[in-house]
Amino acid sequence: MGSLIEELRRREDAARAEAGRLRSRIEELSGELARAEERASRLAIAARKSRRSRTSLPQRTRPPGRTAGRRGKQGLFRGSGR
Repeated sequence: MGSLIEELRRREDAARAEAGRLRSRIEELSGELARAEERASRLAIAARKSRRSRTSLPQRTRPPGRTAGRRGKQGLFRGSGR
């Protein structure tokens, strides 16, 4: 009967040790999870801000009398002669 009790105690100790290792691992993983969730949250906020800033930018307007692609008679700069 003594050997059965010793075997049960040995198994109990092993189970408790495994539970302790698992608790430690859960703590590590919880920290990793919190950091990953924080990173994802920051990226989502940055993406929303980026979308908002792109949609809220004023449209570029051309000066009166100018059309797209027109650079003047003398080239890129007026009076450059090229």
